Amino acid sequence: MKKFFMLIITVMITVPMLLTTAGCKSDENEKWPDPTGTYKLKIDAEKAPDDQKALAQTMTGMVDMTIVLTEDGKVRADVALSVMGQSSSRSTEGTWTQEKNKILITGTEQTDSGLPIKTDGEFEIREEKLFFAAQMGSGESSGETDYIYFEK
Repeated sequence: MKKFFMLIITVMITVPMLLTTAGCKSDENEKWPDPTGTYKLKIDAEKAPDDQKALAQTMTGMVDMTIVLTEDGKVRADVALSVMGQSSSRSTEGTWTQEKNKILITGTEQTDSGLPIKTDGEFEIREEKLFFAAQMGSGESSGETDYIYFEK
């Protein structure tokens, strides 16, 4: 009888430990998504916070943006803006790197005055979409900008 109780106690201790370790993933073995491709700006005004809905709806018809991430680590962003019959467009080229599900973009844009502007950004890739990585104080991503994203 004593052996039977020892067996039950052993099983009661071992099973939760196995379940706990089975739920852990190693970052080394995890495959992060391949971000290369062409992404188009999407604005979902319905998902925007109430105080930003009007601006999101207005931006939907005004801004056209495409980001291309190539396999060799190059990035190109093309932006076209159309407001009250006036339109303008700009292109920025730079580089990108991937760190797990984060895409870090570094670029330099030449302005009309000839002065360069650094155009750096951080994105999270989720479900083949690039979301701006807006950071809160704790380093956690805030969902405040999830209504503006880039989709393949």
